Amino acid sequence: MKTFVVALVLLIGFQGFSQSAKPAKKQIQLSGVLVTGDSLKAVQGASIKITKTDSIDYSYFFSVPTDKDGFFVLMAKPGDIIGFKKEGYQDANYAIADTLTVSHFSIVQIINSLSDTAQKSIYVPKK
Repeated sequence: MKTFVVALVLLIGFQGFSQSAKPAKKQIQLSGVLVTGDSLKAVQGASIKITKTDSIDYSYFFSVPTDKDGFFVLMAKPGDIIGFKKEGYQDANYAIADTLTVSHFSIVQIINSLSDTAQKSIYVPKK
């Protein structure tokens, strides 16, 4: 019986070491402006949400709208993909760099009407 207990304790102890947990990624505040590709005018009422993350799929939970100036703010993690949607415009995505170490940063995302083809985003670091 004593041998069984020792073997059980050793197995449980090794089980804890065999699981390699990833370090939790720090959340960052992503803020930015969504503008049209042809005239750089603000896009009001667009839906912005995290469409892919390494932990869970946030796309079913929430989205944030852009205000009248095209401005938005949301919390994300490095490596997440942010989706931009607005009726009459092509969907756009922005991938947050996996190596990002700042706690907040801003972007200017360009979204094109259905007749345009190029999509661009500009990274603007905040201090």
